[in-house]
Amino acid sequence: MTSKFFRINTPQIVHHTIEQEIIIIDFETGSYFSLTGTGATVWECLAQVASLDDIVDALMAQYAGDRAEIRRDAEQFLNELEREALIVPSATLPVKPSSSAVTIAAPKALLSFQPPTLAKYTDMQDLLLLDPIHGVDEQGWPVAKT
Repeated sequence: MTSKFFRINTPQIVHHTIEQEIIIIDFETGSYFSLTGTGATVWECLAQVASLDDIVDALMAQYAGDRAEIRRDAEQFLNELEREALIVPSATLPVKPSSSAVTIAAPKALLSFQPPTLAKYTDMQDLLLLDPIHGVDEQGWPVAKT
């Protein structure tokens, strides 16, 4: 997994940052997700196309913790993101093939590392699966994907 690069699974996945929280919407499943803390740091790396090594380096620059533990937790988190189809392996490498490709502002003091977590919500699936642009019936109302 070390040399494997990942990217966000666009256009199926869209994301937006509100304060320090990243909201992710999967338009194929209608699920939406929330990331904060270390999860948000990982996502910021993925937005730039990143490998596990890039992500571990970015986490080590912001959080105090054991490198092996951070690597293990980051790898498990990437596996979870991949299972949810939020990320996919990238066929194209970042412009710079080293960890310098991932740029995230480091805090003044290292924060305590907490494993990244993905909060998943399915309560709005019916609404998110409506396609108001393409899936419209004769009266102009959105219809659910089949």
